[in-house]
Amino acid sequence: MKTLIIADLHNKISWVERCIEEVNPDLTVFLGDYFDSFDETLEDTSQTAEWLRKSLSQPNRVHLLGNHDMPYRFPSSFNLLCSGFTHEKSAVINDILDSGALWKKTKSFHWVDGWLLSHAGIHPNLLHPLKGFDLDDLRRLEEDSLEKCFADISTPFFGCGFSRGGPYPCGGITWQDFDMDFVPIEGVNQIVGHTPHLKVDVKFLGSSSEDVIQCSWDEYLSAYEKVPKKSLNLGIDTCRRYYAILENGKAQVVKNTFATEKDFVR
Repeated sequence: MKTLIIADLHNKISWVERCIEEVNPDLTVFLGDYFDSFDETLEDTSQTAEWLRKSLSQPNRVHLLGNHDMPYRFPSSFNLLCSGFTHEKSAVINDILDSGALWKKTKSFHWVDGWLLSHAGIHPNLLHPLKGFDLDDLRRLEEDSLEKCFADISTPFFGCGFSRGGPYPCGGITWQDFDMDFVPIEGVNQIVGHTPHLKVDVKFLGSSSEDVIQCSWDEYLSAYEKVPKKSLNLGIDTCRRYYAILENGKAQVVKNTFATEKDFVR
């Protein structure tokens, strides 16, 4: 099975369909942050929402939520506000997305081929203190946290951490900073976006729980690929310079030749 993984579009969508067509994956997973860019116009927002409306209806696509999507998904929640959000953009987006009906097709994480995919990753603090990582527990936590978002109740699962100016010790699944917060979980491989780097960044857990190494993808391939590890984690928000492919459980990083320089501007 081949899975294409694309992070943090931020309105830069012109290249996406050609990429999917050429790569021809069995599944495409978007890691969220479809909206909010520094150079955007309302027309950009509208075009992105139209693309998202069509993409949400496509088979074999999974759309995850990022911190820049949550305020539009839950426009009545003050706890989810994020830089770039405006009520004017929210009205445009939710009019196109049928007043939120299509948002129901989104989710916060996806498990495929032994990898956990999300916008920013799961921190060990969000897991059961005895059971640790359990997919069923994570799904229940997601469901409970979404209900709290509808009620405008703050929840650490979607919360902003200290490192990004929020009230929680670590960021939640849409906010966790890969450099400052992310802690590898033994036995769990993750691919995330959210924290921009010029190249794909790697954090892996070596032979002990204290043996955490962070490096670029190129350094990983040259020095660490064959080192035994208990957890491999990729941060692929490179402002669209790279995307990832999972095939039979093995991760690859691919340079984006479908986008142009203007697509790499945040």
